[in-house]
Amino acid sequence: MKKTIILALVLIIALSFTAWAQDSGIYLLTTLVSDSRIDFSGGLLFNQETANLAFENQASDDFFGKLSLSFRYINNPVSMTSLSTVLQPQDLFILPSIYPLEIGLDQAYFTVSNFLFNGLDLTIGKQRINWGTADGLNPTDTLNPLDLSDPLNFGKKSASVAVNAVWTFADDAAYIQLVGEPFSQPARLNPLMTSAINAQMISAVEGIASGFSCPTINYPATMSETYLAPELNIKNALGGIKIGGTLAGFDMSTSFVTRLSDMPYMKEMSITGAANPGVDLTVSNYSYIMDYYREYIVGADIVKDLGFVLAWAEASLTFQEDVTLTSHINVSPAPASNTVTTVLSAEPYLKYTVGMSQQIDFFYFNFQYCHGFAHERGNTGPGRLQDYAILRLEFNTLSDKLKFFLTGAGNLCNLYDAIASPDFGVYVMDNYGVMGEAGFEFMPILGLSLKTGVMFFDGKDTSNIGQMRDNDFVYLRFEGKF
Repeated sequence: MKKTIILALVLIIALSFTAWAQDSGIYLLTTLVSDSRIDFSGGLLFNQETANLAFENQASDDFFGKLSLSFRYINNPVSMTSLSTVLQPQDLFILPSIYPLEIGLDQAYFTVSNFLFNGLDLTIGKQRINWGTADGLNPTDTLNPLDLSDPLNFGKKSASVAVNAVWTFADDAAYIQLVGEPFSQPARLNPLMTSAINAQMISAVEGIASGFSCPTINYPATMSETYLAPELNIKNALGGIKIGGTLAGFDMSTSFVTRLSDMPYMKEMSITGAANPGVDLTVSNYSYIMDYYREYIVGADIVKDLGFVLAWAEASLTFQEDVTLTSHINVSPAPASNTVTTVLSAEPYLKYTVGMSQQIDFFYFNFQYCHGFAHERGNTGPGRLQDYAILRLEFNTLSDKLKFFLTGAGNLCNLYDAIASPDFGVYVMDNYGVMGEAGFEFMPILGLSLKTGVMFFDGKDTSNIGQMRDNDFVYLRFEGKF
């Protein structure tokens, strides 16, 4: 009932703005999405409703403005203090804690065309700036932070406040783009990401217990977690430049960005306790602090329509200083110690994506090979770059109103390690992850989509997809645009 009320309110707001928008020459686009995922035991893995209201106005040939509001309704109890499902009695008296509704400013910007001179377009405000030519997996798309609130939507980014200037030359064959942001915005994480960080902390405790030959660990009731948000200081700004154009039918570009990495790293950990060798380890406190570091990214991309397929390639080379973890260990009877460990070395690392796609009558395919997802960092350590191969097949029928689709993905902890391994097959079986999806989408009228399917996972803990092997689910998604 509450969900219906929220959706109805959003719909009423959208309709009430429509008449005003038409009289004012403003174009209004409303998007409503309902997304539910249910595991095979009947548990609700994911359930939310989202909406977007976008207002656009072309005031003149050289002036354009856009305002976009976002709404997200999470249909499960959430504590106001811990943002978890562990509720306190007072939470039950607060409606937003049980049925939280997030309202945000998605985008708000204006564009002045031919600013100062012909060919120079200037955009100022909160905006989504897309870089890269790859389909979804874009290693050069680093101007906006990741939004990982949906664990399966790795391509989603949040808009950022920026000044964006694009100078296109007279023949439209080349351009230069300059982007500046006063603040490097951090990524939005999800419970799967934070649980992986917690697991890293717990593995450190288990290592200490192993050193004392303690088969049992007694943990305190809570773990202390701290994320240090970047200071609102110009030293944490983002800057980027991109030069691109068309040559011999190839669209290509090269870019450079310096920013604070949008993904945090564990800067400090602290463990206090007492060990009874051979018996147990009693932990009185364990905590960690997450922080952010500056990185420098050189990117390049190229795309070409070869006739029989559309092909693309995209790569980014990232530089940074050594990123270290300081560990404070005070577990008696051993003496207290402080150690510094390098978690991300200054060695540059290369991400890349190559792919191809084509639409042939009622059949569509998309194949991509990717080295390094957007949230992965470095050549070693827990966040090292992994390898992925993804194939998508679609079959359209009923005048494109009904679409059947199949998606398969393979994930290997590291292809180079597999090739260098003395037994390639053994390495693959110990470090693989696979994902499969099958479903259909029905679009009875323009703007309305109903999609359902099943998704399953398998693999080992060393691969990112393998870690999701216990999360097979059936999903149902409704989307309307008007």
